[in-house]
Amino acid sequence: MQRALFVKLLTEITHRKHTVAVTGETEDDLRALRKGQIGISDSDSVDIVRAFCSVQLEKTDGNKLTLPFDMGWNIWRSVQTSVATLIMFQVCVLGLSLVSALAGCESPLNSLQLLWLKIMIDVFTARALVNE
Repeated sequence: MQRALFVKLLTEITHRKHTVAVTGETEDDLRALRKGQIGISDSDSVDIVRAFCSVQLEKTDGNKLTLPFDMGWNIWRSVQTSVATLIMFQVCVLGLSLVSALAGCESPLNSLQLLWLKIMIDVFTARALVNE
């Protein structure tokens, strides 16, 4: 059941003009390999799968294969954190200005203080982007 759903998903992705890479080891994976544009097999795959695939990996190490995906995921989380930090600081500054304006008070921050606050906001956002 899951293989049929997987093949249906591959068909849908290829209809949307995306390039699909599929890994396979056994003859059961041939149907999915035919749907993808790039077939990847490893040294443990059966001969018919290795003959069908365009990329054959001789010595596979699972940690090395997933490293680029893990790095990409970490970058995505860092970007999310930095954007959330930027939005949080901007909303706080805007809220402070809005509350003081609605209360009829003077602006709580002068232009120099706003510039320093903006520099701090950018530094914290960059720091959130750099950290994992």
